[in-house]
Amino acid sequence: MESSHIKNSDKSENTQNLVITGSSGWLSSNFLFHLNEIKNHKNIIIHKVSSQNYKDQFHEITKKRLKDIVFIHNGFMRAEALKNENYKYSFKNHANINLKFTLDFLKNNNIKSMFYPSSGSVYKLRNIDKTVYRDYSEQKLIEENEFIKIANENMFDLLITRIFSSIGPFMTNQLNFALGSFISQALEDKRIIIESSTNDKYSYISLKNLSNLIIGFTFNREKMNIHKFDVFDENLSILELANKIASKLNIDDLQYDFDDKKDRQFYLGNNREYLDFLRDLSIERESLDNAITNTIETFKNN
Repeated sequence: MESSHIKNSDKSENTQNLVITGSSGWLSSNFLFHLNEIKNHKNIIIHKVSSQNYKDQFHEITKKRLKDIVFIHNGFMRAEALKNENYKYSFKNHANINLKFTLDFLKNNNIKSMFYPSSGSVYKLRNIDKTVYRDYSEQKLIEENEFIKIANENMFDLLITRIFSSIGPFMTNQLNFALGSFISQALEDKRIIIESSTNDKYSYISLKNLSNLIIGFTFNREKMNIHKFDVFDENLSILELANKIASKLNIDDLQYDFDDKKDRQFYLGNNREYLDFLRDLSIERESLDNAITNTIETFKNN
């Protein structure tokens, strides 16, 4: 377990403890970056919990008897691993063990607020969510319900966001996503080839907007209660996303061969509550165009 500090020039202000799982992932990397940008006037001690051993790391934090913990639970089993049929039992087993240790941690600590990233996969809109990712989708629903239950019992604030697709820097497994694949092809090969046979459409969230939403909720001085909703900024088809990247990188060679006889997949949510929440928290929203530009810049730098 790793701890780090964001220093505060005002020594009179109380220390804030933040516990975060999945700290090396795409979502957490963006969250921590924007936390440092926005909350640099706070004295925040960050306790990073790796995914290897929740039990012992949670136990070490519990022994410290910290007050008013902000808990960011970004550590979760990835759906893509379920493409390996032999991984299904291991997925369920590890997910259930991690959930047990997480619930024990929540019961035995003074939690002020919590964030949990769920998934649009729970709606089973795509064929892959109904088949290959089914265990992942159902696990997300189980965890949503368990965290809502314990938040009610222990009276802490809880934000659950259902994420469909996301755009932002610090991508992990870059080539596993259309965004990363398109940017890599454009930079390395000066062309973009869309492998998909259908022009599917997805709901995309800027990870800067999501990070600012999480920060605005979990560090709020007012009681925020329990909220669960879809999060996205814009709906884009695969071709629209590829065209945006091609335009920004001056790529003329964009290739695709969609099969009109196949049904398109629509992985889309409802963002009304998300937009209302941003407005209520006075959070300025970044455009997806800017999110794509910032993501491209990180690819260039790496």
